[in-house]
Amino acid sequence: MSQLHIDNLPNEIMFFIFSKLPPQDMKTAVLVCRSWRRIGEDPSFWTWAEVSVTSDDFQKLKIQRFQFLEKVRVTCTGTKVTFNHFCHWMRMRELFKTFHEIPTIIRIDVPSCKRGMSAIEPHLLARVLNRLEGRLRVGWPRGMGFDFDLTHEQFEAFFTVMAEETKLKRLFVSGQSGFTSKVSPDVLARAIIRLEDVNICGVSFEQLLAILRAVVEGDSRLKRLRLSNLDPMDVVDVVDVDQDLIRRARETVGEFFILEDTHAEEVDDIDVYYMRYDY
Repeated sequence: MSQLHIDNLPNEIMFFIFSKLPPQDMKTAVLVCRSWRRIGEDPSFWTWAEVSVTSDDFQKLKIQRFQFLEKVRVTCTGTKVTFNHFCHWMRMRELFKTFHEIPTIIRIDVPSCKRGMSAIEPHLLARVLNRLEGRLRVGWPRGMGFDFDLTHEQFEAFFTVMAEETKLKRLFVSGQSGFTSKVSPDVLARAIIRLEDVNICGVSFEQLLAILRAVVEGDSRLKRLRLSNLDPMDVVDVVDVDQDLIRRARETVGEFFILEDTHAEEVDDIDVYYMRYDY
């Protein structure tokens, strides 16, 4: 009986064999020969990979095997100066275009970056950010996680896209309360109830009412809502306007007011918490 060489196996069989390989064996298999490399380049075999990119090599995300990638880590190449160079507007814009071209990316780890973000087209940035899973920090005072500032246009686009669809679950917004108050109350409210855990500062009276009504009347996913840096008189006005709304919102979410203002005693009709950013 003649022996069958592995190279003569049908492609379907070879793909099945490759699909069973653990990551380290897959890395080895693609180095064996050209035919195995061709098979191993199928992006469905590399969804487990977490690829690190720098200012010099982020274009490698365009190669075939990374087209179903889920996780990307942006790293420095040794010095802070190098990463600041990476944050140059042109590089950040190209980086997010690359992220957008890989729709399976759901996690991006990047050092705190205050430069270059403003050059990214607002809706492009908004679509990429709302595709992420887990927690996102905007304008966070510490260098933790995905920490960055947005322009007014980017901020508005971010919540507009979120109001329609998002994979985010937890959102923390600090330091950009001036932009928060400019977002349409309806858009902000519809966006927030799509999340599970929100800490946002500087909402206006109209936005506060819209959020509470959306929590009560909409299909809310919220488990915790914390609103900080509110004007105490806005909260007093909400209590005066509709105490039943406050009660129903509390029943739906539970903890939903966090004030850092010294005048918080004026609003003792509702739950008030004094908290630090300690995440």
